[in-house]
Amino acid sequence: MQNKISRLFVFLLGMMVLLGSGIAAVNAATPMVAAGWKHSVGLSTDGSVYGWGSDLYGQLGLGRPLLATVPQAVPGLSLGPESSSSRVAAGWAHNLVAKPDGTVWAWGRNDSGEPGDGTTANRTSPVQVPGLTGVVAVAAANGGGSNASHSIAAKSDGTVWAWGRNVYGQIGDGTTTDRATPVQVAGLSEMWIQQTSRVPSSAWATAPAPQK
Repeated sequence: MQNKISRLFVFLLGMMVLLGSGIAAVNAATPMVAAGWKHSVGLSTDGSVYGWGSDLYGQLGLGRPLLATVPQAVPGLSLGPESSSSRVAAGWAHNLVAKPDGTVWAWGRNDSGEPGDGTTANRTSPVQVPGLTGVVAVAAANGGGSNASHSIAAKSDGTVWAWGRNVYGQIGDGTTTDRATPVQVAGLSEMWIQQTSRVPSSAWATAPAPQK
């Protein structure tokens, strides 16, 4: 009998609700907002993604440097009306989106491979993270400055993948080498994911697997 170990992987994004000028441009019923270092992203009820704040590294995804004091729609990027709150994440100066088709798209700062596209060039527009399919949740580090600029994705098969800054081993691949493309986090399988908010750190907990 196969021994199955299940865990609850809690993504704690330290999210906050922003009530600044122009928030109505997103939607009064915005299902999710996430805060980065000097920028914010929001997901509207129709699945459109918005960004506002600093665009120093292209983290607003508008294709050009811009300081946006009101939300701006990210061109060509929509998750559809059935997307869940686990499908958008704000990092220190980059963002991640998991589309309903299971692909991951990223943009913003890229000095350590944060967008996961195999380069270290800042991305001012969303680019697809190669090699990732079946992704159901994403998370991005947004505390601790550039040393915490890493990204995480959980797939429907229970595996967890990470990329970006790795100075403290936060990628989980047994090294402290930055990763510009996703690598599988070692030793994890059958991860049951829950995303929570307003807690400024990350945590792991064990939990029984859902009944099949």
